[in-house]
Amino acid sequence: MKSIPKKGLAEYAIGLLTFAILIGAGAIVINWAATHALFVPSSISEVREIRISAYMWEFYPPKITVKQGEKVSIVMTSLDTIHGLMVNLPNGGMVHGDLKPGEEFRFEFVAEMEGAYFFHCNRYCGIGHTDMRGLIIVE
Repeated sequence: MKSIPKKGLAEYAIGLLTFAILIGAGAIVINWAATHALFVPSSISEVREIRISAYMWEFYPPKITVKQGEKVSIVMTSLDTIHGLMVNLPNGGMVHGDLKPGEEFRFEFVAEMEGAYFFHCNRYCGIGHTDMRGLIIVE
């Protein structure tokens, strides 16, 4: 019986180098696929979340800008006391409710029409209450 010759160090190095090249090439292909057409989410189903804080006597940010046709989810919270909310929506609707400290108030809409849409506190919250308003701009 003949014995199988043992591999030398050079043959092991070539084998490892070949394996590393294959792994590297696979990683490059996967990275390219992840950043190009294979994994691009549909813009129709995406919802843009915007967070707004309410506190004596303002909303922050006081102005938000969205694109026409964009689906938007607004999450509002009060940082100090109960504030009321009245929002004229870009789809012709209206939202109203109470913003309570520590709780999230959520609503969604599709920005159907370009323009400026106001929201304001509709529950008296102190001396600066009449200045507590914000703006949604649809471009």
